[in-house]
Amino acid sequence: MADFHNHIGDLIQQEGGSAISDDPDDRGGLTKYGISQKAFPDLEIRDLTEEMARSIYYRDYWEPLGLGKIWTHYDESRHSSANAYADLIVHNVFFFGVNAGVRKAARYLQVAHNCVRRESDPGLIEDGIVGPKTLAGVNSCIANGGGRSLHVALAASIIMHYADLVHRAICPRKFLRGWLNRVYF
Repeated sequence: MADFHNHIGDLIQQEGGSAISDDPDDRGGLTKYGISQKAFPDLEIRDLTEEMARSIYYRDYWEPLGLGKIWTHYDESRHSSANAYADLIVHNVFFFGVNAGVRKAARYLQVAHNCVRRESDPGLIEDGIVGPKTLAGVNSCIANGGGRSLHVALAASIIMHYADLVHRAICPRKFLRGWLNRVYF
């Protein structure tokens, strides 16, 4: 199963660590450790500790996305690259969930799965909720050699999401490089 501790350090570093940001172009407003005032209006962002941020990321992002239930340890003799792709999928869903929201990240995972699943596998309802069926579908896809395809479909979708935000002038171009650096390809 995926381990939160293998991903949270990278996330906090990518999100700027303990530096406080209050960029007027950032719709999140005051931000520290990637935790924004907009997302957590009752939290005093300036007083946020790294331990508090880690707890928020676990409770509000990791757990609802079911990431701890995605298998990341496969029999290497059968699927030599399954572990690497599973870990990349977890990374991208987690980081995208933090940046774009849990439901959107879950829906992108479901859509990517439905694009690459085997014909004999059932499709997933693209409802943005990671439940037992989504986890079973994703784990089956990875276990049956589809991890690379799932990873590529997911990463490409995330990249296009960010490019579209800039293209349609919803968000400033200055954020694009940072968003793209969060996507592991």
